[in-house]
Amino acid sequence: MKTLSFIIIFGTVLLSGVQADNFQLKGKNYHLSIRSDGSISQMVWNSSDTVPFIHKGYTGPAFYGVWDDSLREVTVSRKEHLVFQGRQSDLQFKMTYYDANGVPAVKFQIKNVGYTPIQPQKVGIRLGPDTYMEKYPDWHGKFFPTMMRCEKTHFWGYAMAPNGNVLCMASPNPVASWSNDFTKSWGEPNFKWYGHRITSTNIDLLNALPLPKRHPQNLYQIQPGEERSWTVYFQLTDQLNKVPAILSQLSDAAFINLPVTTVASGDNVVFSCEGDAAVHVTVTDPSGKTIKVNQREKEYSFSDTQNTGIYTISCINETGKISTGLVTVRQAWNWYLKQARLNALKYPARATTHCETWYGLYSLYLAQKHFPDSDLFSKTEARFDNIFPQLYDTAKLVPTKIPHRIQNTSTMIGVLVDRYQATGDIKSLEMAAGLADWLVAHAQSEDGAYRAGHTHYTSVIYPAKSMMELIKAEQEAALFNPVWKKRSEKHYQSVKRAIDDLALHKDNIDTEGQLTYEDGMISCSALQLGLFGLMQENGKHAEKYQLPAIELLEGHRCLTQLLIPDSRMRNGTLRFWESQYDVYMQPNMFNSPHGWTSWRTYATYYAYLLTGNEEWLIQTFNALGSAMQVINHQTGDLRWAFITHPYVPVIQTSEPHINADPEVYSEGHFHPLKYPHRKYVVGEQYVEMISDWIRGNSQDNDVHEHFKCMEEVALTNAFVIEQEDGAFHAYNCRVEYTDGVLSVVPDEQQIINLHFNLKKEHRIRFGSQLEDCSGIGWM
Repeated sequence: MKTLSFIIIFGTVLLSGVQADNFQLKGKNYHLSIRSDGSISQMVWNSSDTVPFIHKGYTGPAFYGVWDDSLREVTVSRKEHLVFQGRQSDLQFKMTYYDANGVPAVKFQIKNVGYTPIQPQKVGIRLGPDTYMEKYPDWHGKFFPTMMRCEKTHFWGYAMAPNGNVLCMASPNPVASWSNDFTKSWGEPNFKWYGHRITSTNIDLLNALPLPKRHPQNLYQIQPGEERSWTVYFQLTDQLNKVPAILSQLSDAAFINLPVTTVASGDNVVFSCEGDAAVHVTVTDPSGKTIKVNQREKEYSFSDTQNTGIYTISCINETGKISTGLVTVRQAWNWYLKQARLNALKYPARATTHCETWYGLYSLYLAQKHFPDSDLFSKTEARFDNIFPQLYDTAKLVPTKIPHRIQNTSTMIGVLVDRYQATGDIKSLEMAAGLADWLVAHAQSEDGAYRAGHTHYTSVIYPAKSMMELIKAEQEAALFNPVWKKRSEKHYQSVKRAIDDLALHKDNIDTEGQLTYEDGMISCSALQLGLFGLMQENGKHAEKYQLPAIELLEGHRCLTQLLIPDSRMRNGTLRFWESQYDVYMQPNMFNSPHGWTSWRTYATYYAYLLTGNEEWLIQTFNALGSAMQVINHQTGDLRWAFITHPYVPVIQTSEPHINADPEVYSEGHFHPLKYPHRKYVVGEQYVEMISDWIRGNSQDNDVHEHFKCMEEVALTNAFVIEQEDGAFHAYNCRVEYTDGVLSVVPDEQQIINLHFNLKKEHRIRFGSQLEDCSGIGWM
């Protein structure tokens, strides 16, 4: 049994030792090649679907940890069959591979062979799948760590590739935490800035406290003589909708399916618990009070949702496994925009190298457009009058600071369009058009792309969308002055060239900073393609842009939290290098949702308008609901973003930059180690804004993208969708069918537009309008 060549058959399982560094575990649908150090060199499913594993640097599965103030790389070696053992300090490690009912399983064991307790920062497993998305087209097959979640009794998660393959990972045992390792890409030693790629995904079996309350609270130490064990299962699928059932089976726990995670006050919440075992379900409201839950087979619902805040679902199965989910009852949409305006003055916009620092101008002008307030408007104009002359030549309408950052100029175009719509002052539209003329003349290359120097920048923020916002305003102005018709046509032709380039190249383009399969590169491409598709009157022309937009969104699923049963994070996109610039906090961590999450929200909204597929609208409203929660629903105060990781020891700048004048243009990033800073731990929480005290170039104002998006999508719009059975789904409204008329009543006073998606013709009453409607359209 200890020789290097043997075959043991257990049912359908074949174990064979081929050579010292290439051992095999085979099941009915999979084949693992395992190195002599216990790490996987290759995982193949269904004979052809390969899950790439890392070949150097962060190979896995492999034990690692941080204890006694040192990072520990644990080496194990093969002892017998597929059993690997090793020791580091007073900890003994063991790893055993085996087949478990047709899926590969690895049992991990840790024993304290010393005389004192060991309380590590963490001890865990580097899983090993290749997450390093470096170049096109290789990244299509790399597995982004899309979702990890610890419960008190078990762990589950999945990694997904842009090509649609999903690697499910679960343990029926309690796991303390999880983490990722990120690249450092530029800067001098000790003052490195983190990059845009992930080098490792880790399950942290033991972890120091504090951890989120949902996590096990007793896995922070291991006593002398104590041995703990965990089993992790893997299973591949190419269908995301099968993931909940797979994870439920692997973890022996219920998976809470929450189709809708944020609702309006008084709405009914419906969910189900995936899994074969019987379950006991309870729901508590924001005050902790248990409320009534209705059950119909495996579907549950509750409607006592009058109180704003988070409702907690707890699902316990017959084996005692506890699963939790969160649903949020939100405030009215108009409340969020009004609060965003107040916060944009509290955390003021400033003139810097980065448009992110003055993104709050969007909320200020959009709020003024819908909810005029002369006092707040005068403060808004004072902010604008401080910022614009420091960045642009007011006579020539050209950028005077770092003109190659073309996203600054395109963002200012968008701000000026909103200023024009809020005030009716044609001078703002003229300023926007002048900046657009500069952008076309100086930033558009022969292939149509908008570029920063030689780098493709059409999808850095969204220059083409800002131009399309301008074109719409110009077309409306042309109804009163024909000069605007010529301007709009010029800008339209520029945008068409840029969007045709995106349709041709899709994700084979560049992005700002380190190249990767990047959230913004993909979502900004999808949203701009979708919006331009909506501008086409000819259906075939629209399809030219619709198809690549949908293709990009499908690939982007690997970067989006589409399944997590948590209303704080649902449909958040997984960015991880923003905290170091926005709030001067390192190292990297998932910020989800971050302001840039709303780029995908535009894209799913446009996808719904183009296709009528309700799933895109559900994703849109889930994303908006998660995003709005950056405003504390009790205090109205704004937070920057939500941290998805459960445990991150961070450093953060802790004092204002005394040499910076907040009223004067500033440049550069401020590395936390170069300034007074503080160390502490963050995990599954909101991070506060800093632009009220930092004085310099902080970029936390990018959070206002959420409110810009919400204003466009949900503030004034209601949606009605007819189902196959004749029922109606309503968003931002209530519907009633009486006497042959579908009466639609909006939830909020400022909702003045109705989008219908009908199977047959209906007479619809909406406000003072009564129309016969069919198909898909607006009234």
